[in-house]
Amino acid sequence: MTDSVYYLAQIDGVSQIFRGTEENRILLCDKVANGAVRKVLVKKDVNLSQATSHSHVLHHMQVALESLIPYYDATR
Repeated sequence: MTDSVYYLAQIDGVSQIFRGTEENRILLCDKVANGAVRKVLVKKDVNLSQATSHSHVLHHMQVALESLIPYYDATR
């Protein structure tokens, strides 16, 4: 995973963020399997502070969403 991709999991009612590492992926898969975590979201932040136009925002959002497609496909 890239540095900007991370996992968001709710454990004991508290949202927790995990770096997008293979070790964390395995840890969270185990927690889902044993019922400690109901679901895990894969997220990616998009920095739009330097956006200069509507099309610039859309471009960066599209690039971010396209980078998450492999994670979506893996859950189908």
